Amino acid sequence: MSSGPFMAGLFLVMRLLVRFVLWIFYPRVTVIGEERLTFKEAAIVISNHPNTLMDPFQVASRVRKQVFFLANAGLFATPFTNWFFTTFYAIPIKRKEDKGGQGINNADSFAKCDAFLGAGGVLYVAPEGGLSLIHI
Repeated sequence: MSSGPFMAGLFLVMRLLVRFVLWIFYPRVTVIGEERLTFKEAAIVISNHPNTLMDPFQVASRVRKQVFFLANAGLFATPFTNWFFTTFYAIPIKRKEDKGGQGINNADSFAKCDAFLGAGGVLYVAPEGGLSLIHI
């Protein structure tokens, strides 16, 4: 899971590109507590994400270390998307609802998480929550 100098440099370039694109589409973003996104050791960053890709990018582009993402295994379905997401730091997580209720095994994915965190990395997790309105 080590990235080497080329991939580390590519990660920095991609982070700057993402920040620029986010600035174009979301020119007024208020970040409260951005200083908390500086980590000296391994960390797990968790946030809610109504928008599947933009919200994780908003958070991860501000972390000052390389970030790996837990991602829905469905994103890895084609050879290209598998290469892309694997190359750009995503770890697939299978969900029961995506497998028609069949059993799932994420042991390999959790082993990758463990190795990355063991090396001092930052892991981004965005659990899917539901929103329901209660009418009184």
